[in-house]
Amino acid sequence: MNGDTSAIITGSLHRAPGQDAGSYAIDQGDLSAGSNYTIDFTGANLTINPATLSITAVVQSKTYGTLADP
Repeated sequence: MNGDTSAIITGSLHRAPGQDAGSYAIDQGDLSAGSNYTIDFTGANLTINPATLSITAVVQSKTYGTLADP
């Protein structure tokens, strides 16, 4: 960049708030390259996928009419 370093880039990208599974827009936020440059930003999405949940039942038996164990 004409002798400049990446240190001229300041700020950060922002994304739509949320922490649940879904898709959240990422935008330029306050990202800047100073007065000598223009940032050509293309937005994208952050996708949070649902976590996998596994449940395994324990095999048990009980005779009808007897009290349940605590």
